[in-house]
Amino acid sequence: MSAPDFAEQFRQLVDAFDAIPGVGPQAARRMGRYVLSHPGSRALGESIVQARNSLNHCAQCRMFTTEVLCADCIAAETTAAETTTEKTTAALFSGVLLVVEQADEALHWREQGYTGPVFVLHGVLSPVAGVGPTQLGLAQLKQRVAALQSQTLWLALQSDVAKGAGAEPSVEARATELFIRQMLPDKDVSLMNDNAITQAINNAIGETECR
Repeated sequence: MSAPDFAEQFRQLVDAFDAIPGVGPQAARRMGRYVLSHPGSRALGESIVQARNSLNHCAQCRMFTTEVLCADCIAAETTAAETTTEKTTAALFSGVLLVVEQADEALHWREQGYTGPVFVLHGVLSPVAGVGPTQLGLAQLKQRVAALQSQTLWLALQSDVAKGAGAEPSVEARATELFIRQMLPDKDVSLMNDNAITQAINNAIGETECR
């Protein structure tokens, strides 16, 4: 490979990494060097291609899945007519819909004890970045709220990470909250930080244990 060919391909590789939020030029260059020199980078590339080709959004909650519906939504439909412990656990959050910014955050809240339904936005409103209501699936969110008869929405959206831990929600998160409030004026919509959601989950679990 000639020097100009290498330079162009390396620049494209670095630019691709640099486009990832939170990755600066120096980190992008290190990632580019890793991809070109480390034996494990081929497996990394194959994993990325496989994930992009096989995963899509669940038709109900927009969680990543290889099927039309994700495992959680299939399980919810299966247990809807059954009297089981799982159904009783899900009932702890009856009327609640947890709306998260990214799919991995839904997994996090499952690990913390949340067993109710979720909806994944895959971002927040950002006209500058070209992210609007369509990209976030907000019309689909409205349909899910109606189907579930949800009365309360917990919004777990991003904080202004540049300002450090405990920062207020970002401007984009506030804008997303406002849009959802206006879209669902008869619902209780709350933009909540991690501590508030953790407390709400613990309160719901604690109330059941006391019964």
